[in-house]
Amino acid sequence: MMLQLIMNAGKSGAEQAALDAARDCTLPCTTIAPHDSEKLALPYEKKRELHIRHSDGTIFFIHLPLSERTRRPIELCKIHGRPHTILPVGRVNLRFAVNEIRTLILKHKIEHLHVSGAQQSESPETYPFVYSVMGEVIDKNLVDSMQGSRPFLF
Repeated sequence: MMLQLIMNAGKSGAEQAALDAARDCTLPCTTIAPHDSEKLALPYEKKRELHIRHSDGTIFFIHLPLSERTRRPIELCKIHGRPHTILPVGRVNLRFAVNEIRTLILKHKIEHLHVSGAQQSESPETYPFVYSVMGEVIDKNLVDSMQGSRPFLF
């Protein structure tokens, strides 16, 4: 199984970066939770919960210390039994972040990945970091799927 879809609400810098990386790598992406497209008018928090529930796992690109805005979706992953990983922007490097995400994808056979995270206003490095990380993850996913071999970590 390979990563097939990136989903999020597209509101934060991290979320927009993940969507842009997916589009640039030609991986399908959406700001609408599957099976819930009729609920487009929902507030951001409800959309985020739908993405968590309807994804196979979530990546959180966060800034420390954790805000209440960040704590709640992490709690939702636990409530709904969804695998997740937390990556503090500015505290982890690209290689570590890529390996953490790929490990999560492989371990839990994630096809639909929810990416959530920090506002660009919290730190100017948010968008470029998330875009680079997700671009690497998606590129490696596409290479793995074309080769038909077991995905590798670098």
